[in-house]
Amino acid sequence: MHDTRRLAADNEVEMGTRAGTWIGLWTLLTALLLAGQVDAVELRSYRVERYTATQGLSTESLLHAAPLADGRILLVGTRGEPLLFDGYRFAPPPYPRSEAAAFDGGYAALEAPNGDLWVSSMRRGLTRIRGGSVLRVPLPEGMRPVQIRLSPDGSRLLVTSQQGLHALSLAADPPVLQPLASGRALLTALEDADGRSWAAGVGGLFRVVEGVLQP
Repeated sequence: MHDTRRLAADNEVEMGTRAGTWIGLWTLLTALLLAGQVDAVELRSYRVERYTATQGLSTESLLHAAPLADGRILLVGTRGEPLLFDGYRFAPPPYPRSEAAAFDGGYAALEAPNGDLWVSSMRRGLTRIRGGSVLRVPLPEGMRPVQIRLSPDGSRLLVTSQQGLHALSLAADPPVLQPLASGRALLTALEDADGRSWAAGVGGLFRVVEGVLQP
């Protein structure tokens, strides 16, 4: 429970960091304008559009946007099912309406190289969408997945949670989660080009070495 509260607090810090990044970018852009390095006329040719429930967005509390190979964006949020956005309209992925509850509270999403869509939800678990069908991956008891990432070669999925780091092979069907490291609540992870796994969360940044999180 303590780690879950810490995880939520770290999420708030992450959101604050993103806000700070935008403020920093705006400050830099203002400085460039004053220095005459950016043409204000060019900036006026762009506009900002806001999409809300009025335009069909089922939730205005979004947590992740994943680009798809066909140019669309997969959106997940704190409430409701994931949505595909083509720049004009929002629509749920093609799967039975009876499965919509499987995605409530989506935290992250991505598209695998074979076109499968994956969604992690701290409420509902880890789910795959393939060809209009939905598969819920069996999870260890009490596991609440947070972030999902593809390995550089696209062969496996890294999954972080309050229980640590897991991975699954995308070639396996049905996919089975395998533990990589435990003992800490983790927010995100990645595998570098040399095959080394890294994870970050409560306590800092760690390298995964033979099942152990090393600072």
